[in-house]
Amino acid sequence: MTVVDESIIQQCMQELESISDQHGLDQVKAKYLGGKSVIREAFKRIAELDPADRAIQSASINTIKREITEIIFAKKALIAEAETLAELAKDSVDTTLQADFCRQGALHPLTKTLDDLKRLLSKMGFDIASGPEVEQFYYNFTALNTPRYHPAVTAQDTLYINDDQLLRSHTSCVQIRMLEKHNPPLRIFSPGRVFRADTPDATHSPCFMQCEGLVVDEASTMRDLVETLKCLLEGFFKQSLELRFRPSYFPFTEPSLECDIWFKNRWLEVLGCGMVHPNVLTSVDIDPQRYRGFAFGLGIDRLTMLRYQIDDIRSLYDGDQSFLQQDDELC
Repeated sequence: MTVVDESIIQQCMQELESISDQHGLDQVKAKYLGGKSVIREAFKRIAELDPADRAIQSASINTIKREITEIIFAKKALIAEAETLAELAKDSVDTTLQADFCRQGALHPLTKTLDDLKRLLSKMGFDIASGPEVEQFYYNFTALNTPRYHPAVTAQDTLYINDDQLLRSHTSCVQIRMLEKHNPPLRIFSPGRVFRADTPDATHSPCFMQCEGLVVDEASTMRDLVETLKCLLEGFFKQSLELRFRPSYFPFTEPSLECDIWFKNRWLEVLGCGMVHPNVLTSVDIDPQRYRGFAFGLGIDRLTMLRYQIDDIRSLYDGDQSFLQQDDELC
């Protein structure tokens, strides 16, 4: 007794010829391979056969099932290809047509802030310097008067690749590299991306932009630092500003200060600064008895948020076109 014959294959192929979508294909698949299909019923009827016929009929059913499966999957590939071509044709753009308008691109707010800082610092005699984003522990911490087990290492917890390589937590490491290669006098600023092991929220990001300045010569004083920052911040915000300096702590400066500005009727912290610590100069073989200097570091994201009244730092990195295009001043 034959439980099922090969004519079912031809029957399946004939039904598939009129199928042009996934829904119809699923219906045919259920009919021939599903739980209540002809194939499933044929397997159930094998138990009614004599033991001698079971193996023969079982092999025949499996062969038929395999061929039907291959036919259905081949049809599925054809339907998918046809649907893809239809979508491409629907979404295609006729490049011969004249466009109604062409929107001109614009600089990102962070880029505009960085360009302004470059312009202002260049006018004050600073040269731009750059360095690797994947940094060695020595340049990121040790050479900046921060030994491996110093509490400040934890305060600037960054992302480690191994014990000696990490994503830089500030661009001060660029200053060390420059001091190794160039003798004073030196006047540089080092903008770029930095990284911290922070959970993203309105005021924190694991990746953000920073710009640090460094002056090393024989005559720099705290007054020079204050006047430099006043000139920089007033030039950036294009208005006269009242500055306030508060004592702080950074391992690589002594004394260290926080700089605030009176902005929109309140004091806002904008950067950290101080006189270069003698240990930093010693680490790069510069005589601290002869040379001195000052350094400052400011967040490009922070200045951008203040200038454009942005209250969530994540908006600067989401790539949301509606945010970037909301007005000409922002985009």
